[in-house]
Amino acid sequence: MLNTLVDNYGARRKKKCLGRGIASGKGKTCGKGHKGQKARSGISLLGFEGGQMPLYIRMPKRGFTNYTRTNYTEVTFTQLATLVQNHNVDPSDINIPELAKKGLIKGKYNRFKLLNKGKLDKASKITVHAATSGAVEVVKKAKGSVILITKTPAA
Repeated sequence: MLNTLVDNYGARRKKKCLGRGIASGKGKTCGKGHKGQKARSGISLLGFEGGQMPLYIRMPKRGFTNYTRTNYTEVTFTQLATLVQNHNVDPSDINIPELAKKGLIKGKYNRFKLLNKGKLDKASKITVHAATSGAVEVVKKAKGSVILITKTPAA
């Protein structure tokens, strides 16, 4: 019954009462010792090395992270061949974003790039966000086509 539900034993611990007299075990200084920087509230000593220049400042700054970079999940001809073989995907019309929504292609990013790895046997119409020039040539040699999805302007 809903009225008899209780937590497991030890699931909720009581908050430690601080500063409630010497008999409580955490009275007066509340377990923080006497005075000093660590006894005050709002103190953070992460990375502090006693006045010496901290390691994270001594190390050289290297590299650059481009925050506007477009990341792609890579799709190869080998992956497409296994999808056609194992998941009964129609090889004449392969729409990779739709396959990803079904969970057949997994990746960290939601944009897909076709790479020239593996072999393409049948003519295929493949829809992706980007493709390498070698991959496009392979598809055209197999008498197929690559359709690139472009961003549509906001209306």
